[in-house]
Amino acid sequence: IFEIYPNPVHTNLNVIIRNLNEKCKISILTTEGKSICTYSPSDLNYNGLFLNIPVSNFAAGIYFIRIETPNHSSVKKFIRN
Repeated sequence: IFEIYPNPVHTNLNVIIRNLNEKCKISILTTEGKSICTYSPSDLNYNGLFLNIPVSNFAAGIYFIRIETPNHSSVKKFIRN
């Protein structure tokens, strides 16, 4: 459903995803499954293709990004270095 880059990431995680609407939820999770932040597409200035998520304030480590739509949920792992 989506692609992320760069991975590992230092400052901004870029997400390529099409056709999001305001009913979608973007969450960043720890390896324990705890949500540390949640966004809507408009929070991240979604332009119909790209999202840019600031991660520079995260501690170095492994995280997951989850994107939920009314009909689907998808998760990808990323590393903050």
